[in-house]
Amino acid sequence: MGMWNGLKVVYFQKEEEMNYFCDVLYRYHKKVSLQFRKHEHWGRELYIHDRDVTVSQVIRALVDVFMAFRFRTFIERIIRDTYYYEDRVEIDRIVTLTDGVLRDPYFQAMLWKKFSSLTEYIYFLLKTHIQTSSPIHYDSLITFCLHPLRSCLTEAVGFGIDEMKREEEYQNFVESIREYVRRQRAKTACVHVLQHDPFQFFSSSGHRYEPFELKRLMEDIPLYSFGLTTDEMNLAPAIALLPEQIYIYGDHPTEAKTVTLRNIFQERCSFISRNAFPFL
Repeated sequence: MGMWNGLKVVYFQKEEEMNYFCDVLYRYHKKVSLQFRKHEHWGRELYIHDRDVTVSQVIRALVDVFMAFRFRTFIERIIRDTYYYEDRVEIDRIVTLTDGVLRDPYFQAMLWKKFSSLTEYIYFLLKTHIQTSSPIHYDSLITFCLHPLRSCLTEAVGFGIDEMKREEEYQNFVESIREYVRRQRAKTACVHVLQHDPFQFFSSSGHRYEPFELKRLMEDIPLYSFGLTTDEMNLAPAIALLPEQIYIYGDHPTEAKTVTLRNIFQERCSFISRNAFPFL
């Protein structure tokens, strides 16, 4: 977008937002000439004198102000008004998960369609309603021109809530198995587990448990109560073997099924480099 044709006026209700806007403009154009005064009806009246400031720079500065001061409140209002969450801890968690959704390329393509990012989409919405010949009322822009953004963010918050529910289900799943393991007497001193797909299980003497051996052991435990079956060959065998100590050997300590096994057995579980596996 081109240059302003001379003087431009932007109105802000909040001084901190106006100051932030000015700081952003100074970053874009160090010699920009700005002047402000209080207005009887519109709060703070900011004059932009410099012809070198582009419309695009002003809109991007407005986007930055929105992201810095209004965006979290925007998200929280959706969480409260659309999804009816009131608990502060849950709201904070959903905000965090929604932020993750908005940064995920998979969701970005779904949410913003032809736009490359959230900020580009906000830029487009504001640009559509800004006339170069008229003053800009920031608060009115945010209040009346971002309705399409609300529908997109409502969808993003929904994805965040889905993720929170999956986390809760996972925690309940892990806790139910952890409690079972805690209550049972250990059946063997130790088991060695080699990271693989699925895991490979070895006895303390180096015997590799074959699938049919593991399935036979699994038939004696209530896997169904955890939502597992004898076809699950990562967690179920460990529950069936029920060792006093588990040693996992591999190169990826944050791999999902490894993390789950460690969460279940906790201090009874150790992760060791694959190079230290004793039976190869």
